[in-house]
Amino acid sequence: MGRQKRVAIVGLPRFAKKLTDRLIAYGVNAKIRCFDTYYNNWEKLAAIPYIISCDVVYSINGSLLNSNVFNLALWAKKRLIMHWVGTDVLKAEMAIQSGTYRSDYIERAEHLCEVEWIREELKALGIKAEIQNFVAFEKDMKPATRPENFNVLSYLHPDREEFYGIKELITCAETFPEIPFYLVGTSAYDQTTPANMKFLGWINNLDEMIEKAGICVRIPQHDGLSSFVLESLAKAKFVAYKYHFPFCDPCSNAQELIKIVEEKRQLFESGSPFENSGSSEYISKEFDKDKIYGSLLSRLGVS
Repeated sequence: MGRQKRVAIVGLPRFAKKLTDRLIAYGVNAKIRCFDTYYNNWEKLAAIPYIISCDVVYSINGSLLNSNVFNLALWAKKRLIMHWVGTDVLKAEMAIQSGTYRSDYIERAEHLCEVEWIREELKALGIKAEIQNFVAFEKDMKPATRPENFNVLSYLHPDREEFYGIKELITCAETFPEIPFYLVGTSAYDQTTPANMKFLGWINNLDEMIEKAGICVRIPQHDGLSSFVLESLAKAKFVAYKYHFPFCDPCSNAQELIKIVEEKRQLFESGSPFENSGSSEYISKEFDKDKIYGSLLSRLGVS
């Protein structure tokens, strides 16, 4: 029996750690370690010998800006896989425009992304990427029960509230002062907001908030395939989303959001069945963990 292959997972720490834990629990004939090379100086040091001895470095985040981790992987002649997930594409675009990009990252790394619109954006930058998801779900997802009241749930990244659509949410909340708007992620906003907007900050029970939501909203200026959207669809929640995606209502401005919220509120108040019919089944089929992890592990060259 030969040596187990070794995989180093780096990139966005929350996603990298969660995926590492889930792959290990799934059962992998490989040694997989996650390193927080963003914020943890000890792990930055610990990553060096592991990367030198590993077979593949997999980053949940792409970049064309100089990276010590990427440089080490390429110097050690390891497979380097970048998984582009959202605003990292915008940063790559700015790096190319400013002439600060690393062309060898484009040429020598392998590139993945989650959805077609990100693949097209990368293609315009000269980056050829293949579509591969890493967020996965159990089979036979069960829809959440009907919420007790109609409300709106959204996520706002701290200090990037406007990028994540707070202006549009404020306009919508002003239009419907009787509807609670729950905002997770950020705990405050430096401008006056309607009384029905509740800033909850970072929470550990997002699943429970999604289950109690009337509609989930994700309308940033730019996005990859949001796990918040997938988790909402898995629970058969209605979703207003920046992009065209199965079982979502596409939404790019305040007027469209107001229309969607009004439609869902009327449906809720009518007493009719209140669930996004078919979305749970779609997520169970397309994002089944056997399908997603099997494909991802194959790309990593492990089983």
